[in-house]
Amino acid sequence: MLSRRMLTRVAAAVVIVALAAITATLVLQHRTATREQADRAAYLQAARQAVVDLTTISAGSADADIARILAASTGTFHDDFGSRSAAFTSVVKQAHVSTTGTVSAAGIESMSGDEAKVLVAATSRVTNATGADNEPRVWRLRVLLHRSQGHILVSNVDFVP
Repeated sequence: MLSRRMLTRVAAAVVIVALAAITATLVLQHRTATREQADRAAYLQAARQAVVDLTTISAGSADADIARILAASTGTFHDDFGSRSAAFTSVVKQAHVSTTGTVSAAGIESMSGDEAKVLVAATSRVTNATGADNEPRVWRLRVLLHRSQGHILVSNVDFVP
């Protein structure tokens, strides 16, 4: 029969092992939550910046503006935007377009692995040669982002009705 002292030691060991297991589980959950929160913040920031870049274009800096958008994109969006960029730049320059974009709200629609869908509400102020003078344009966009080699890039942008 086990002595009282032996039972106390066994009980203490069981409690210590249980507390260690609970602590390890809580630490793992905290690390996962912290990583997910950091990912959410990074995706939101990338989407906000992408929409500001898309809605801030000027005739005087059109080439650099387009290059900035292409540098932050990938996949089909990059290819489509790149193939249309020369015509787009030409129109911006000919019409003396100047737009300044601001983001009023952004939220994660979904996030999984290396991808996220972010809904973004933005406004651009447009001035051009055809008469627009700092006129507001309101945008609601769904931005699909993809993390690749440590960089978050835009892989698609859709208008949200």
